[in-house]
Amino acid sequence: LNLPFTRNHLPNTINLVTQLPIETTQSHFHEDKITLTYKNASQFFRSLKIIGAGTNLNNQKLSIAQMKQLINYWDTQTPYREINITYHVTFLVVTKNKNLVY
Repeated sequence: LNLPFTRNHLPNTINLVTQLPIETTQSHFHEDKITLTYKNASQFFRSLKIIGAGTNLNNQKLSIAQMKQLINYWDTQTPYREINITYHVTFLVVTKNKNLVY
């Protein structure tokens, strides 16, 4: 559709964990994939907005006309207008090392 790709770049889990100060923290992470079904493209984009993921950190966004074009195209390409989205989710637990003396 020749539309700009405006997604935010997300951190790589391994890079994020390796940047934690080793001597002050313990970290554990678990990665999983979760698939959710949306009635249509509009519902998917609304769900992103609700959780705050619709905010672009680079201040790039599609115009209203471009967004309508994307939604209409996506809806026509999906059977029964349902959209399955698979999220790659990382759960990260970080704790301070309480035995460390300063």
